[in-house]
Parts: sequence; structure tokens; C-alpha cells
Amino acid sequence: MEARHSALLMGYGVNFEALTTSRELGRGGFGAVCAGRYFCQEVAVKQMHGQKTVAVKQLHATEKEFLLHFHLRHVNVAAVLCFNVDLSRGPVTLVMERFEVSLDDLLHGLPFGALALGLSGTRKGPRQEERWGDTSGPLPLRVRLGFLLGAARGLAFLHGRGVMHLDVKPANLMLDAGYD
Repeated sequence: MEARHSALLMGYGVNFEALTTSRELGRGGFGAVCAGRYFCQEVAVKQMHGQKTVAVKQLHATEKEFLLHFHLRHVNVAAVLCFNVDLSRGPVTLVMERFEVSLDDLLHGLPFGALALGLSGTRKGPRQEERWGDTSGPLPLRVRLGFLLGAARGLAFLHGRGVMHLDVKPANLMLDAGYD
């Protein structure tokens, strides 16, 4: 197990009293993803659309998918911290580790140099000059290849366990504080 994930194992059930959400990060066929906090950790919170009419069969399928994702641990796959599919306890919810920057952000507006400073304006990783050289222009080839290699490693891990991602796109390729 990677060190990045070792502190994330919090159990299956969501403690809704410890969970807060703020801005929406995205929306898809399953539901909405919001930024949030779970206890003291920044998280992404995915909640299902149309929960008043969820069929038992759909809940069982969702639980099976969430449980599988919960047990998958790899440095290039977002970790699931906890989840809920029991409507008597709260909404169908998946709580995952959160990343601030996606490949889509880099391709559509976020200046490459902003990565080395992080979104808060303070350095989060190694000095940009030492890692990538000049960041004022387009992404250097070695950086682009590094992003692709990370995505390929994560997908290979999933595929090796019989899991197909089915929604691989730049907005779903997240970059951590090391920009991997």
C-alpha cells in the first residue's frame, strides 16, 4: 500500500456529521461532485441524482461498485475514504480524496507555472525550475509523458483487477501535489 493512502482508510460508512460540502466541482450521469471536508481532510464528495426513486437493484449495484473501489489502492487511482448506500442513514454518497488540478485545467486555462505554486500561491512540490525548467510556455514533453505514464499505470492497475474505467478524459486525470 502506498504511503499516500495509508492514512485514508476510515471505514465504509460515512459519518455525515463530520462531512461538509461547498462548491460543485462537476456533474455527470451518476450525480454531482462537490468539494468538501471530512473530519480535517479536503475531499471530493459524489452524490447520486434522484435518490427518492432509487431501486433496490440499483442500490445493490452501486454498493458493489463502491465497495470494489474502496478496496482498490494504488498511487495513480483516487482513494475512496468511505461511502453510504443506506438511504435511512443519508444520501447515496462516495467520499474520495480530492485533487485541486486536472489535466483538463492545464489544457484549458490554468497556466502551467501555477502548478508549482499550487492554487493557494504557495509551493506544494519541488521547485518548478528543478523539476521542469521554464514553465512559461507549453508543457514540456517529459512532463506530458509523465502525466500519460501515471494515467497508464493507474489504468493498468484497474484493468489487471478486471475494472474498466469507462470515463477516461482530461477532467478525470487528476494531479497530486507532486504533479503526478
